[in-house]
Amino acid sequence: MPEALRWLFLGIVLLDLAFVQLTGTVTSPWLWALWSCAAVTPLLARLHEHAWYRATWNAAVVASFAFLVHDAVTSGLLHMLEDGLLLSALCQVHLLNNIGQRQRPDLLFFNSFLIAFVTSFFCGDLGWSIAFAAYAGLLVLALQLHVCLPRSGDPPKGAVRTIARDGLSRSAVALALTGAVFLLWPRDFKREGWMSDSLHIGGAPIVAFADQVRLDRTSTPTLSEAPVMRLVMPDGELPPTHWRGATFVQFDGAGWQQFRIRDFGNRRATDTPWTVASATQWRRAATGDQGSKGTTRRDDASAQCAVTLFDTSGGRLFLPLLTSSFDLEFTAGALVDPKADGIVALVDFGEGPREVRYTVRAGAPQQLAELSATARALLTQTPENVPGPLRSVEQELRRTAPPDASAAQRAEHARSWLAGSRRYELPGTPGAARTLDDFLLGTGGGHCEHFATALCLLLRMQAIPSRVVGGYVAQEQDAATGAFVVRQKHAHAWVEAWFPGHGWVTLDATPEGAVATAADDDGLLADARKWMEGVWSQVTGFGEEERAAMFSWIGDSITQFALLVVSCPLESSLVIALVALLLAYRRRLRQLRRPAAVRGLEAAMRRLRLSLQDGETPRELLVRAASQAANPLAIETLERAVIAHEQERYRS
Repeated sequence: MPEALRWLFLGIVLLDLAFVQLTGTVTSPWLWALWSCAAVTPLLARLHEHAWYRATWNAAVVASFAFLVHDAVTSGLLHMLEDGLLLSALCQVHLLNNIGQRQRPDLLFFNSFLIAFVTSFFCGDLGWSIAFAAYAGLLVLALQLHVCLPRSGDPPKGAVRTIARDGLSRSAVALALTGAVFLLWPRDFKREGWMSDSLHIGGAPIVAFADQVRLDRTSTPTLSEAPVMRLVMPDGELPPTHWRGATFVQFDGAGWQQFRIRDFGNRRATDTPWTVASATQWRRAATGDQGSKGTTRRDDASAQCAVTLFDTSGGRLFLPLLTSSFDLEFTAGALVDPKADGIVALVDFGEGPREVRYTVRAGAPQQLAELSATARALLTQTPENVPGPLRSVEQELRRTAPPDASAAQRAEHARSWLAGSRRYELPGTPGAARTLDDFLLGTGGGHCEHFATALCLLLRMQAIPSRVVGGYVAQEQDAATGAFVVRQKHAHAWVEAWFPGHGWVTLDATPEGAVATAADDDGLLADARKWMEGVWSQVTGFGEEERAAMFSWIGDSITQFALLVVSCPLESSLVIALVALLLAYRRRLRQLRRPAAVRGLEAAMRRLRLSLQDGETPRELLVRAASQAANPLAIETLERAVIAHEQERYRS
């Protein structure tokens, strides 16, 4: 096999492993082992002739396949995808190690395409797109070399370079056509589908509000600067910190299920319902209680807050816990749907509004005097098999808490213990916990969902009704305007606990400032990453309006150029003549780079007004020209040109 082709196969397999890693569903030890085996394959090629090496390699591959197949059959859907991707990646590494004179690479090409296709459903972001651009070039080039080069022996001199130049040009044309289709063909990057709704695979490509809480994410999310809301308070007051968008009740060991009214059987089971006060105003009955324990002054603020919601993709009006009423400005194509857990869904018709404005009045909504037995049972439910680290932490909290501590004091004790003894890490970063047990043991840092899950379960083990809440935190103030800006990177999870006489109280165990610290990247690499994220956001946000603006710009440019040519005929003629000379000079240079024998043969054929027919050789052309009784001098010139061409073409 030509050495160039072997290195191309190595590049394709490494990119396949990159596709798998970008999904965030495969554990690092497996990937590191596959990366290492693929990287040393060129060094192991010389060992293929040894029986002991083949036996060892094949035994290791069979054992790995057996383990992955067993795990895929006995595990759930999430691990089935992980094992399937690992099986495909292991197959690629195995094929790479065995390709030679007897093993053709057809299966490697096919499996490589399947990996790129499948992973595009789970990580179609900037990183995957960059990897795919490199993959497209390598795949086309490898296919051409595999078809054109002999399977044994050295390829003709210059053949690899010629084929590589042709393959790269074909790849560039394919990518250019893809870009043209991208610009002209309508598509929607934000549409929901079966994959995102049913599988819940891996982590989100960016930190943003999500209607799910998962603890098994391993990919490092992107911290997006895209604005979600702007909050304006009168007289420089501070807005509420926590803006809720979803509540989660049932824990399945790896994540939380959203609130479902059918589980509680009553719309008044947990929260005071919203009522319609007017065509644009909703309110909840309020009491004079403004002092719910466990909340901050900002969450108890009674002044009204003007909210502009820029990003409506979450399908929510984000509201503080202590919201007594909100006024929605009329927006065509938007309706609100208050839920039984106090969440207000935003219903869009058609394309939906670009932004929604509403005013929030914070107060103390009338709280339920008591939870029903069904609600209390659901809100104090713990896993059937409580993890050992969770039980150990709960016993430590009981031991260190005051003997006569109230429920609110015990809840605050658990919150402060987690905030002070466990560290914050984004998923997928070095030192990040992979499981809840790792986080509770302190062997890995956790993100906000780890803190919220641990606190909620610890409270439930002490018979304190609680739930996990997802939304945003308001913590960034615009120095120029004084308004608070909530960005996608400010997505957060926390806990709400219910206490008799107080109702629901916000409890946030994530260390203060952890979200802001994690989001504030400095340095040249961080700036470059943010710039690339901004460019990619513009690419993925390219829609009908942007397409219309592009065509309008092209039309305006053509019109302005035509007006310029008409108004300045002399200058335009000089420019056109200069361009024509440059093109002619470029063509002349291209001809001069061709071998002299080829140029001489073409000149001799033009003199006789002849051209090569399909499948005809220059020698056969010479015979045909002589049989036509052409000019003897021209025939002699053609004969010399054919001999020179044959010497140039077939010289060793």
